Amino acid sequence: MQEHAALLGLIQVDGLGSFRIHKLLRHFGSSQAILGATYHDLVQAGVPAHIASNITRIAQQDHHRLLYQFHERGIHVLTYDDAHYPTLLSHIPNPPIMLFVRGSLSALNSPCVAMVGTRQPSNYGIDITRSIARDLVGHAVTVVSGLALGIDTVAHESVLHAHGHTIAVLPSGVDLIYPERNRVLAHRMLAQPGSALVSEFFPGTKATPLLFPARNRLISGLSLGVVVCEAGVQSGALITVKAALDQGRDVM
Repeated sequence: MQEHAALLGLIQVDGLGSFRIHKLLRHFGSSQAILGATYHDLVQAGVPAHIASNITRIAQQDHHRLLYQFHERGIHVLTYDDAHYPTLLSHIPNPPIMLFVRGSLSALNSPCVAMVGTRQPSNYGIDITRSIARDLVGHAVTVVSGLALGIDTVAHESVLHAHGHTIAVLPSGVDLIYPERNRVLAHRMLAQPGSALVSEFFPGTKATPLLFPARNRLISGLSLGVVVCEAGVQSGALITVKAALDQGRDVM
């Protein structure tokens, strides 16, 4: 619990991404030790002066209270060494230092396949997405997607209709459903055992274009493979494809 609270503090530090946190953890041994380090120690470890100042300032805050508040709101906080942290995800380059989850934790380590595609699917794209989603449910596979309009929405809805399990990875905090039009769908997922909403972004974070590539790498990182149901040459789904190939995942 102490480590969870300390990591909650670290991921709020401006300019301190997961890559640098992993590096500092190797140097200091724990997140508590990082927060307990002096400004001089941090600079000596290679932290830029302005980030070192931010760390020493954030260290004074009550992160245990924040952790309790998340728990009260049904938000699970997983660190990279937590038993529920997805094994597949831990092996990608620069894995998230922390995950925020609403819903089922067991879904994270179940056999997963991602389904992605265009926000403006054709009738064929819709039909094939429904068919593949039903088949995956029939083989006890959890379907991962991004809750976006179009193919993502069809995939999630098809899984729920077949009483299967699905994970939505958000480009926002798990408390801010994006897009807003899929709020009802997200709550249907949370009501169905074995499904979950996942994000590496701090609760309260609003979706911005810069966060989508990071979100997409999680979609593929959670999955054994990625199915592109239908996508244009400029589709954002191809960002997920690139991430999948970089992670050594199958792309179909």
